[in-house]
Amino acid sequence: MPKYAAYGAKLQYDADTTPTDLAYIRDLGGPTFSSDTVDVTTHDSPNGLREFIVSLRSGGEISLDLVFDPANAGHVKLTTEWQAATSDTYRIVMTDSGATEWEFDAFVTGFDMSQPADGELSASVTLTITGDINFSPA
Repeated sequence: MPKYAAYGAKLQYDADTTPTDLAYIRDLGGPTFSSDTVDVTTHDSPNGLREFIVSLRSGGEISLDLVFDPANAGHVKLTTEWQAATSDTYRIVMTDSGATEWEFDAFVTGFDMSQPADGELSASVTLTITGDINFSPA
């Protein structure tokens, strides 16, 4: 089974028009898929065991930690998208040999800046996925 280092993974914005790498990402997490279920157990369910169906699903969230640059166009875009409550098309490009891509629309729903006296200017950002994710294995 092949194994891949995460180093070199990319998060791109404007992925549906002119994909641009978001700069200075330290950590990239997600998406955090989830599915809601509905209990459809009846008196004639086999062996008295509960039965479930999947109802609504969510692509979840993407989390990223940035070394924040207030003059970087991508970082400015994150703050203006949050302010305008608009979504963008994002793409995660993985480091496997085929550069697998996952594309989705998301809103900036969290932006937590940090300015420690003994550290770098940084930000933790949360993107909430809306709708489907296009999984494109190589």
